[in-house]
Amino acid sequence: MYLNTLSFERCRFETACQSLMAAMYLAENNDARLEQVEGRAIEQGNWIDDNVPEHRLSRYASGNNPSVYESAKLEAAKLRRMLKRYGQL
Repeated sequence: MYLNTLSFERCRFETACQSLMAAMYLAENNDARLEQVEGRAIEQGNWIDDNVPEHRLSRYASGNNPSVYESAKLEAAKLRRMLKRYGQL
């Protein structure tokens, strides 16, 4: 998450998103960390949409597809549901 924060603060949004995805998979079965990743994806995606809507990672640039941050949020939520369903949390 440190690399995500550092990258995002430096407007390296692609690196920030990739490090967020890495953090999600490193969290494994830690619900609190997965929830943190999900929240960070929402926060950062919204910031990009509000402040640099022309950026290629914004929801506006993604056309009819979810933005990469929206995908990260959905993936973290899905992983949390799967882990809970199979009793791994």
